[in-house]
Amino acid sequence: MAVKIRKNFNLQSVVRKLDLTREINLMADSIVADHKKRGKFGIGINNKKMKRLKPSTIHSKRARGSSRPRVPLYDTGTMTDVSVVSRATRQRQRAKIVPPKSRQDIGVYHQDGTRPYTIKPRTANALGPIYNNRGQTYFAKEVRHTGVPKREWFGITKEQERKGLRRIARKIDMALRG
Repeated sequence: MAVKIRKNFNLQSVVRKLDLTREINLMADSIVADHKKRGKFGIGINNKKMKRLKPSTIHSKRARGSSRPRVPLYDTGTMTDVSVVSRATRQRQRAKIVPPKSRQDIGVYHQDGTRPYTIKPRTANALGPIYNNRGQTYFAKEVRHTGVPKREWFGITKEQERKGLRRIARKIDMALRG
């Protein structure tokens, strides 16, 4: 003898009541804090150190008075100043995180990397002072740049993604239990 059990379950009513605003905003704040922490130490979104800077770049940053000349993408700290520009609300359940406007163009070059290119002066007769690998300065009519290596600095780490999704899954689980 077979027993049939039926239970009506209205998922639509659960979804209407589901408000993930708090979880999404906590996730956004957590991503921003993680980004700032990683940026200070030159760690990318894969939680590994970014490619090292060339000695000539380190010399140049040191000459400008950088507090951390060896850390990629951390000279003035501007690249770490990502912020939440729109927070989640009950009606619009998403948050938006952006890098500083002044660094968005430069950030793309680092995020994806570039091919080798030539730099020429626009108004002056020469570029400089340019630092070589030993820290000596010189001037040049043009410089053949070797290209910018790919340094994925902007994004969500796997760890932050897991934490956020775990928070959201808990909230959904509680809503389903009623």
